[in-house]
Order: sequence, then structure tokens, then C-alpha cells
Amino acid sequence: MEKVIWMCAGQGTQFYQMGRELYEQEPVFRRFMDRGDELVRELINESLVDIVYLPRANRFDPFRRLLHTHPAILLFQCALAHLLAEKGFQPDLLLGYSLGEFAALSIGGALPFEQALINVIKQAELIEYCVAPGGMLAILDSIDLTERHPEVFHDCTVAGCNFERNFLIAASLDALPKVQHFLRRNGVNFLDLPVDYAFHSPAMDAVKTAVLSLLEALTLAPPPIPVVSAQNGKVLEPPSAKHLWQAMRDRVDFASAIRNLEKTGPYLYLDLSPSGSMATTLKYLLPKQSRSEFLTVSSSFGQERKNLQRVLERCRAAGLRSA
Repeated sequence: MEKVIWMCAGQGTQFYQMGRELYEQEPVFRRFMDRGDELVRELINESLVDIVYLPRANRFDPFRRLLHTHPAILLFQCALAHLLAEKGFQPDLLLGYSLGEFAALSIGGALPFEQALINVIKQAELIEYCVAPGGMLAILDSIDLTERHPEVFHDCTVAGCNFERNFLIAASLDALPKVQHFLRRNGVNFLDLPVDYAFHSPAMDAVKTAVLSLLEALTLAPPPIPVVSAQNGKVLEPPSAKHLWQAMRDRVDFASAIRNLEKTGPYLYLDLSPSGSMATTLKYLLPKQSRSEFLTVSSSFGQERKNLQRVLERCRAAGLRSA
């Protein structure tokens, strides 16, 4: 029987109005979002639901403040997983990318949801207070571009590798303009991620001691559903505070993680992220001979309920295991 992987993404996948159709038309999703929103309000005196779903003149306004985006990304993915579970489906594996590892561990039963949500809010507060502002770029070129032009990238960190011609860099606000100018001048496409800090780089070391203290207070258990880390491509056996720190501090190698998984495939990969960006990456990453498939529910194009029905029909047709 085909195996199913639910994928959970991290920073940069958020946008205003994400999942609005699900919130308005799927009571299970809405109840979970509202439950998380109550907890968030107690901690930050603001409603995430109001922040995400407030009508805006421009729905593409940047959604960037970490104190909002960190819990919003986690809450969205856990709410979507809860909805799928209520529809009768569970994954065989979970794959977490950066912040998405908290969602994957919570969905997989290794970390209580409330603890995960409180923890990521406290992380966001620490980072906003202690870490110098920075940014991240997704660059559509070979990673050896950084080696061929060290004079351009010497103040940057390679933060992740998604596929052969897609990698991430993290840098300070001072270093980014030089890189952007170089990329434009040389016709290299890039995307400025909606992230105001240099994750997966030494910039995070400013909060290492404090964040590790937060992580060590978590109640982590071996997950009933195995969780694979995109940071190192390994199953978390068991999950640890040290690894969760590495998941936000060190380079993410999504390409290697998928190559390792494909050795035991095929899989049906389901992207739980708001933007569907992990599924987009798989389109370029899976080898031509792979029999794996990928689906997504949410994207900036909307149609979440239509996509959800497609996912449910695909799972039922394949006889995939239910909850």
C-alpha cells in the first residue's frame, strides 16, 4: 500500500487570508484555529484570527512580524492536520522543515500542541528582542554560485538547499543589498522571503542559551507517527531540545531528506503549509522515474475546499489508512 507523508513548513510560507475558505466553511478547522487563538490572545494580547483574516485593501500586503507569523504558521498546519484526521486520515510519516518540525512533532503526538504554541511565541519574543534584523533570499541558481563569487557572499550564510537550482541564504540587512544588486545585474532570479531575521545562520546564536532553556522545558516523547527532519534527513528517535535548536540554527537540506525518503517510496506527499511551497519544490526535486505524487490544500491562489476534496478523493481511491 502507498505510504503517505504530511509535510510541515516553516517561515516564509505565511500570507494574509491563508486558509480563509477552510476557516469559513470547515467547522473543525475553525474550532481548532479559534482554540489556538484563545491561547495566543492570553500571551500577546492580540488575536491571530483577526490579524490573518482582517479584510485588507491589498491581500498581498507583507505578513512579516515574527510574533504573529511564528504561531500562525504552527496553528494553521496543526488545524489542517486536525481537519484531515477528523475526515478519517492519518499519515505514515511526517516531515518537518525548520519551524515546521514543531508542527510535525505536535501532529505526530510527540509534543502537546499547547506547549508547542507557547514555545514558538516565546521564541519569537526572544528573537525580536535579541537578534539583529536580517533577511533571507531564495536564489534560483546552483549553490556553487556562492563559491564562484565569495566576494559577494562572504557576509552571508547558506541557510538551505531545496533542489539543484534553488538554495537559501541568510544575511544581515547590511549585506543583503549587495547580494541583491549582484543577482539582478547577472540575471539570477531570486525571491525576497517575508522573513525579517537570518534564520539558519550564526545570527541565531544571540538567543541560543535562552532558546535551549525553553526547548529543554518541553515534554518531548517518541512520536507514535515517525517524524523526519528536513534539517538532517533523519527520523527523530527520539526528538530532543538539542535537535530542535539545530533545526532553527543550522542549514536545512530538504533535497537530501527527500532523496533519502525516495529510497523507501513511493509516497504520497501532502503539503500542509499555507503556501504549498513544499509541494512546488517537490515538482523540481523528484526524479523522473519516481512514482511518488504530491498534493496541497492551501496556496495563495485560494480554492482550499476544492483542493481538500481532491486530497480526500485521492486518499479514498488509494485505500489509504484512516484514523
